[in-house]
Amino acid sequence: MSASDDRYSIGPIGAGDRDAFVRATGLSFGETLDDDEIAHLIAMELDDPARSLAARDGDRIIGTTTVLDYTMSVPGADPVSCAGVTSVGVAPTHRRRGVLRSLMRRQLDDLHAAGTPWAALYASEAGIYGRFGYGVASRCQTFRLDGPWRRFTEPVVPTGVALVDVADAAPLLSDVYERMRTDVPGMMSFAEDKWRLYLEHDPPGVRSGGSARQVVTCGDRGFVVYRIRRGWGDAGPDGTVQVERCMATDSDAWRQLWSYVCGLDLVQHLEAHMRPVDDPLPWWLAERHRLVITDGTSCYIRLVDVGAALSQRGTTADTAVVLDVADTFCPWNTRRWKLAGDGGALQCTPTDEAADAALDVRELGSLSLGGISPYELARAGLIEAHRPDVLDRLAVLLVSRHPPWNPFVF
Repeated sequence: MSASDDRYSIGPIGAGDRDAFVRATGLSFGETLDDDEIAHLIAMELDDPARSLAARDGDRIIGTTTVLDYTMSVPGADPVSCAGVTSVGVAPTHRRRGVLRSLMRRQLDDLHAAGTPWAALYASEAGIYGRFGYGVASRCQTFRLDGPWRRFTEPVVPTGVALVDVADAAPLLSDVYERMRTDVPGMMSFAEDKWRLYLEHDPPGVRSGGSARQVVTCGDRGFVVYRIRRGWGDAGPDGTVQVERCMATDSDAWRQLWSYVCGLDLVQHLEAHMRPVDDPLPWWLAERHRLVITDGTSCYIRLVDVGAALSQRGTTADTAVVLDVADTFCPWNTRRWKLAGDGGALQCTPTDEAADAALDVRELGSLSLGGISPYELARAGLIEAHRPDVLDRLAVLLVSRHPPWNPFVF
């Protein structure tokens, strides 16, 4: 039991607490939120306040966390129920008192009791959540491309694209998104009403100097959402196109959409965030080495119930491996687990067989969607292999056809 348990009460909030909850979360991030921003966050994240937990010092909320109910795509199987953990914060006056640990303890206990085997979050500070069993499972990239280097090896005239009124775009964006996520693990459900809230919430304060959002579609096969930040220098126009979302269901649509944004007039720079690691853009550029790629925000996965979670995904392998899993924060997972594939289904069951390898639940979460290689983790000393072929078997059991990706932070 953490020290905070005796001093601060922790429990769900009521509908009347939502404003105070959002303000407390904003304060923990150093933000002062206006009424419009609070209303937007409540609509996006607090439609069911009972899924939120608040730590209180007397009547004041001094710690927050909430759960969003998602389904998440996984390799080789139907989407699974996943808790999207967000709005995690502690008041600056109450840091280092065990408040965050107590919130994480209560939240994971509640998820386990409810039979929710997966949880996911984005970390504002990467060092915080590993101690609670969250591991990096889905990576993304940020692109920066300047001046003439936006030229394609084989130029494309994007004749199939069209500007769409933002007010009318949500149904099409939702449809493209849902079709794309059937193949890409890690993508969270994002209903049409959420797309509408995202598109309609566009006050000047969130634009970082850019224009209002613009939406261009490629039939019903893809879309790009972007802003233009105007700029002028001694040599003339020096604008920047800021790509917020670019998604497509086939390579031709991807190519037309990227060709469109790379060819915009009065623009000399391209910035794109939250790009998948297998984004096709670099392959079309005449000078791909001029594309500046940096690591983007990672999505962390927590296996709340190791056996239940991994048994929900599929595999193309017909082999097995026994893992000795350590989980100091959720001790019900600490034991040996046998991962066995039959070329279709994956089963993860408790076993007394000798372990082929040992690892922490954090690293097993990193492996769970197939985007992180066990060889990479073993090289970092995070998997202890007891048999020479265990990494080969683990790799084929958990590999994914596409690297996992989720195109928005929650």
